This record gives sequence, structure tokens and C-alpha cells, in this order.
Amino acid sequence: MPSQTISLCMIVKDEEQMLPACLESVQGAVDEIIVVDTGSTDNTVQLAESYGASIVHFTWSHDFAAARNAGLEAAAGDWILFLDADERIDEQGARELPIWAQQDGIEGYFLQIHNYTGNGSGGVTINPVLRMFRHRPEYRFQGRIHEQIAESIVSQRTEAHFHMTDVIIHHYGYSETIVSAKNKVNRNMELLQQIIEEDPGNPFHDYNLGVEYLRMGELQQALRCFQKSWSGLDPARVSYAHLVLKYEVRCLQALGQWGEAMEKIAEGRRLYPGYTDLLHAEAFTQNTLGRTEEAEKILQEALHMGPAAEMYHTEEGIGTFQTLYMLGQYAEQREALEEAVDAYVEAVRYKPSLLPPLYRICRILQVTRQEERLPELIEARFRIESQEAMWKMIGILNDSRCYLAVLSILQEWDQPSVLHKTIHVSKPMARWRSGDWESAARLLHENPDFSEQEKDWLMWSLDIPSGAGKKQVFKDQAILLIEQGIDKELKPLTEETWSSFAELLEAADHAGKREMFVGITGVWRSILEKNREALSETALVGTKKYVSSMVSAADGHLSAIQTQANGDVNTRLVQHIRLRLPWPDGFR
Repeated sequence: MPSQTISLCMIVKDEEQMLPACLESVQGAVDEIIVVDTGSTDNTVQLAESYGASIVHFTWSHDFAAARNAGLEAAAGDWILFLDADERIDEQGARELPIWAQQDGIEGYFLQIHNYTGNGSGGVTINPVLRMFRHRPEYRFQGRIHEQIAESIVSQRTEAHFHMTDVIIHHYGYSETIVSAKNKVNRNMELLQQIIEEDPGNPFHDYNLGVEYLRMGELQQALRCFQKSWSGLDPARVSYAHLVLKYEVRCLQALGQWGEAMEKIAEGRRLYPGYTDLLHAEAFTQNTLGRTEEAEKILQEALHMGPAAEMYHTEEGIGTFQTLYMLGQYAEQREALEEAVDAYVEAVRYKPSLLPPLYRICRILQVTRQEERLPELIEARFRIESQEAMWKMIGILNDSRCYLAVLSILQEWDQPSVLHKTIHVSKPMARWRSGDWESAARLLHENPDFSEQEKDWLMWSLDIPSGAGKKQVFKDQAILLIEQGIDKELKPLTEETWSSFAELLEAADHAGKREMFVGITGVWRSILEKNREALSETALVGTKKYVSSMVSAADGHLSAIQTQANGDVNTRLVQHIRLRLPWPDGFR
């Protein structure tokens, strides 16, 4: 039997930014590329041609299925793989697709779509979707929007067999920036309203309309759509039914209809016993209703169950690191702090790039006066195998204001295999931030690795003689610097500038330099209050840094109160307050 070939079919318009990465990802995986262009005015067509694509020029008719089908008619491969420009085939998956194409008895393959939300900081949802199928003339896409191929295949071959693969497609089209730039929500709403008029009573259209309302934050409309969709489908046979139910639960939770949410979750758990996401939804609801102990039992059940089965749309980490992170949060709520730390550690062990639990570990040990445990815990529980990873950890400790832990690690780490310059610069900075200005000044004088500009800045902030031997007066210098910034069209008042002033403010507080602290806050407030229009682009950053620094100062005062508190009850009360202060949490 001759080798089976794959045709990649795409529809595009003005995708010069996203298209190259998509086409690069399929090199070696497909035998031909068919690009249906619906009217690009940028370099999309030229870029596609540079990758050897055949171009089909198609007049847009507000019908995605029609555009998809134009690509099918031009394709010559035995199999059709369809992608969008904002998608990439995973490297491992690109190697596996040609192997899957050689299998007999299979009419189509489900691939795992990893949808990245937010702007690089959001979570990842995982959705199995039929994306590769045999190329037969009777198979055609249906639907103006959210076009489908499965129904066409099944209607032509009732015995058609589909296979679930673990091939990953990375999808970036749900990031806030891309959705906003392409006005996707308005476009989708118009097409959905049109297709509902043409095909009323189809639960799939109601489901998709609900998704768009949910994206817009119109919860009541979304809920009505999901409920209408659910009433018109067979939950045991429709592949997307579990999603309709999950999104209905999400709407009910957001609207505070907790009783109805619990009823829907119970129905879902009976219908879809392997769907771990529903256990998370139940745990969240139980905790919100004050039943934290019950919520934690459900999360333990979710850990035992593990990630949802492949046929379900799920979220990365449910059944593993997301579940452990939530367990840590709930343990914190009932002040079982050692349990919380253990849960957070295990969450990071599942996914080392996960930052929020690391920040909470730092915060808990900081507030409970166990900061000295951090270096030992990091060494014992985490795998720090490179200098890059260690500097990332030190950055987290600095963000968390755990400067004593930073100094301890730097002291242990000061060895020939490590870059001495980096350590020698970091040590005085950690001393300075922690309020030990005398040691910072001594290290600064002895350190050849600081630039003169960096030395001047620290000398000035430390209020000690500079290289020129002159005593610098902080308040006058600060006012002068910021006023010069205003005269120069605010160029120095970048996020980096505000961050420097925030560090200076907090360092002054830690060092007990009250006059300096008051001077900085006075200048800062004056700038924000008197120059609102001129500072429109930087005021938000400056305000956030100001608030963060004020919280840090308040935390320092509470720490002193905690030290002086009489009795276990008073100490725990202050500790409780400190743990709930808005603090760096690792979310970007």
C-alpha cells in the first residue's frame, strides 16, 4: 500500500504576524499546504507562498464552512489536517502525524487543543477536537461559524471509527490581545445570530452563543443559552454536552446561585464520573458555602482520580498541580499552615514553572518567623539544577521581601563555579533592602563590580559621602530628580523608575529612616496628584508601586506588633491579618 499523504488546509486573512510560526511547525509533517485567503491586505499571501503553499483566493461570504470546503476541493492528500494561523503543532506531534496517517480502519483523529488564555499568564484549557480526517469528496464542513466536520462524516459512514491521540496543538487565539485586536467577539456574535435564524433549535448554536456571552461577561444571557442548549441535546451522545454543563455551573457560581450549581454538579457527576473538573467546581462551591472540610475531601478525591479522561475538555493541572494549589489555599483558610506549605511544595514539584505556590510558601514562612527554613526547604524539596534556576528563585525571594533567605543562599553559593560579579552585586543590594545599611555601605566600598552610577545611587540613598566626598541630602535630590523628569517629558518615569523608588521607599522603612520615608512619600504623592494629565500613561504603574510599598510598610509595623503581642491569641490574630495582606503572589 502506498504511503498516505497529508494536506494541511487553512483559511486566513491578514495573518502575517502569526502565520510563519504555524507553517514552521508543520514542516516535515505534511505533504502539501493549501491556504484559502479571504482578502488579506498585508503580506500573508507572500509569506504562505514562501513556505510552498498553494493559494486559493476566496471571496468572503460570512461562512467559515464554505471557506473550509474551498480548501478541501483544492487538496490532493489522502488526509486533511486543518489548522488556524494562531495555532502550532507540537514538535512531538509533528513527528507522529505521518505515522497516524498510515493506520487502517480509522476515519478521523482527535487532537488535543491547548488554549492559552490571558496574555501569557493565564491558564491552559485542553480540548480534544477532530482535526485530521480522511479526504473523501462526500465529507464537507457545515456551519457558518464553529464549523464542524464530524457530523458530515458520521452521516456518510455510520460505522466511522475515530481515534483519540495525544498530539498537541498550541492555540494562542484566545489571548486577550488577539481577541481584542481582531474584534472576534462581535464578529462571532453576528455570525451566530445569523446561523440561529437559519437553523433554529440547534443546541450547538445555543452553546456557542452562550460561550460568547460568557466571554463578554453577560452571565444571565450566557446561562439562558447553556440551559436552552442542554434541554435540546442528548447528554449521553453529544460530544460537547459535558462542556455545556460545566459552563452552566460556572455561570451559576458567578451569579451566586450556589444551590442550583450544586444540583447541576451532582447531575454532571452522575453522567460524567471521570470528569475531574466537576470535582473542582464542587470543591469551590462547598468552600464558598463555608464547608471547607468537605471541599478538601473532594479535592483529595480529585487528586486520586487524576486528570480528566481524554474525551473531556479540561484545564491543565486539574487532578494535579491546580488541585494541590487549591488544597494549599484551603489549608491556609483554616490556618493549617504546615499543611499548606506541603501542598504548595507538591504543586511546584508537579510543575516547576508554577510561581504562585512558591510565593505563598515564602509568605507563610516569612509571617510565621521561619524565613531561615527557606534555603534548606528549597535545597531539600526542589530541584535547582542550574544557575539560571537559582537566580529565578532568588528573584522570587526578593519579590517576597525574604532578604535574609537571599543572603543565606548567596553566602552558601559563593564558590568558584558561580559568577562572582553577580553575587558581589547581589549581596549589598540584599543588605540594603533588608535595612542593614551599614553592612551595605561597607560591601559597596569594597566591591569593584558596581558601576559608578550604581554606586552613586546607593551612596545617595544611604545618605553617606559619595565618591566626590559630599554629603547628599535625600529630599532635595529626590525632588530635583523627579522635577527634572517632568521637564524632560517624563522619560525617566518608566516602570523601572517607579520600581527603583518603591525599593528605596521600602529600604528606608526597613532601615528605620523615617524622615527619608516621609520625604519619598511626599514627593510621590505630589507627583501623582499635581500631574495627573501629564502622567496618564505612568500614573497607574506609579500608583500600584506606591500602594505595594505602603502595604510593605504596614506589614513591617504589624511584624513589630506581632513580636510584642501578649499571648498566643494576639500573636495569631496579627499573623492572620498579615497573611491576608495584598502581597506579591506570582501572577503576572
